[in-house]
Amino acid sequence: MPREDHPQDITRADAAALLSCSTQTVDRYVRAGLLTAHKLGPRLVRLDRSEVEMLLTPAPEEWVRRSVDDAPPLSPARRARLAAILATDETSSAAGGAHATP
Repeated sequence: MPREDHPQDITRADAAALLSCSTQTVDRYVRAGLLTAHKLGPRLVRLDRSEVEMLLTPAPEEWVRRSVDDAPPLSPARRARLAAILATDETSSAAGGAHATP
């Protein structure tokens, strides 16, 4: 039952389906402030479809670049681990196999 002035309200299950995630992940997004939950009763919650759809929009390239630039440098151990994962992934992809996870 959508709010009268918000016909685009959807259920947690509908939001999860749109986001290809679980309802628990939708709840985490609400707790993190990424989505706003509208309580219509003790157990009845609705979400604004437009907010959910905004999460599907890719981040602008500038934001991604800034996040990468602001990230702390990799330690030598993590750099080696990442190189090993990428090498395994390339080998697996070249052979036509599934991605291996060490």
